[in-house]
Amino acid sequence: MAEKEVTFELATSESLPDVQGLTDLINRVYRVSEDGLWKDATFQRTCAEEVSDLIRKGEIVLARAGTSRVVLGCVQSRMLDEKPTTGSFGMLVVDPDQRNRGIGKRLIEEAEKLARSRGADTMQLELLHPKDWKQKNKARLAEWYPILGYLKAEELDFEELYPRLAPGLTSPCWFTVFSKRLNL
Repeated sequence: MAEKEVTFELATSESLPDVQGLTDLINRVYRVSEDGLWKDATFQRTCAEEVSDLIRKGEIVLARAGTSRVVLGCVQSRMLDEKPTTGSFGMLVVDPDQRNRGIGKRLIEEAEKLARSRGADTMQLELLHPKDWKQKNKARLAEWYPILGYLKAEELDFEELYPRLAPGLTSPCWFTVFSKRLNL
């Protein structure tokens, strides 16, 4: 795609009629980024029903190619119920053909902006990664998030948090929480 301009917008049912296409992009990116973590290589990160629900809640920010409006990536931005002044981002994906253009960084900035508009003074994310070996994509993210101002806040045992999902992992994993104070 030769188009250079990228726009960012909150997804709505009207602006994104192809929820399955976005779901497929999310699952395709996660299959690569979590390679070797799941016993079932066809593990799906999400489904169209969940993505539709997140869009209805106003939690999905899209990155689109300028005039063609092709979806290049997305991020989920939500407020944490248990911490009403804390936002959280997740499900950050960028089409592999569009990497190294700053789209991921801009999606995070848009997620932070949305959280600030909803009253957040802190933003956090969780990173799933193996306890006893390095998965290259997760290790790269663990180095990248601090560059963006996110500091390691705590490490949680994935099996304790998600006992139903943990048996599907190839090895025990941490859920590392990174946190950042937002400039208001």
